[in-house]
Amino acid sequence: QARGVAEVMKNCAVELSRSSREYTELETALKNKLSTDGIACPELYIDGENMEILAVICGRVNLKAVTNIISETANKYLLKDKLSYDDEKSCFIFSAPPRLDAAFGVAYAIKSGENVSGDTHSVIKINEHSFLMALSDGMGSGVYAKKVSATAISLIEAFYRAEMPEGTVLNTINKLLSFNRDERFTCIDIAAVNLSSGMADFVKIGSPAGIIIREGEIKVLESQSLPLGILENLRPTVCTEQLRAGDVVVFMSDGITSAFSSSTELYEYLQTLKPLNPQNPADTILIAAKERAKTVDDDMTVLCTRIFEKT
Repeated sequence: QARGVAEVMKNCAVELSRSSREYTELETALKNKLSTDGIACPELYIDGENMEILAVICGRVNLKAVTNIISETANKYLLKDKLSYDDEKSCFIFSAPPRLDAAFGVAYAIKSGENVSGDTHSVIKINEHSFLMALSDGMGSGVYAKKVSATAISLIEAFYRAEMPEGTVLNTINKLLSFNRDERFTCIDIAAVNLSSGMADFVKIGSPAGIIIREGEIKVLESQSLPLGILENLRPTVCTEQLRAGDVVVFMSDGITSAFSSSTELYEYLQTLKPLNPQNPADTILIAAKERAKTVDDDMTVLCTRIFEKT
C-alpha cells in the first residue's frame, strides 16, 4: 500500500509539473469568452491527455452559462467535479463525455451441495472515462472459496479506484494471499476499459481463456501464469486490445470451460453466438455448460460486457 501511494503521488507530481503549449490558444480564447460574459476566470488549463478542462472561477457562478461557453468554444463538455478553495474561489473540472458505453450481464450456478458460490465478479466505474470488470475464482468451493475470491476482488476494486499502478496492485494482493498460512489461491480475470479510446488492458492470472466476440468471430485471450497466492513473485499475463462498438468481452470460471470436452468445442460453440445484449450470451453459455456437465460439480460463472457507441 505504501509503495502504491508513493507511485500515485509521484504520478500526480509529474502530471502537475508537465507543461503543455498545445492548447494555449484555446485556453486564451476560453478565458476571454468567459471574461466577456462577466465571468472572472484567472486560471484555466486544458488537459488534452485526459480530455479535461480545469477552470478557477471567482464569485457566484452561473454553471449553465459556463458549461455552454466551454461547449461552444471547445467541444461538448460536462461538469465532472468541483473543488472549493474558499468562499470566493472554486475550481471546476469539465470533462468530455466518452464516445463509448458498456452494458453488463452475468449468469452463474452454485456447485451442487453448496449454499454459496466460490466465484466472485465485479463491475465498477473507475472514473468518468473508464470501468473495471473482474472475475475471481477461488480454489475449491463453498464459503472458504467465496472468502478468498471476495477478498481478492475487494482489494482489486479499492486499489484500482485509487488509481494505483497495476503492477503494485497485483503484487500487493499476491503477497497478502501468499503470506497466509492457509493455502489460499484464486484465479483472476481483469479488464480495465477506457470508454473514450476503446483501449482495454487485460490481466489474467491462472484463469481460463477470456474471449472477445466480434462479428461472428472470436479472439482468445489465454493465461500462462499461476493463480494468485502460489508464488511470491507474480508474473501475470498482460495484454492490450482495441475494442470497438459491438464487441462482447466474456470471462468464464473453470466450471464453465471444463464442462466442454475441449477448448476447440468451446470456441466453436462461442462462434455460433450472435449476442444482441450481454445477458443473452451469459445465460446461453451457462445453459450449454450445464447441459454438457449433467451435474454442477464446480461453481459456474459467466460475466459478459458489450461495448456500444453512445448516441
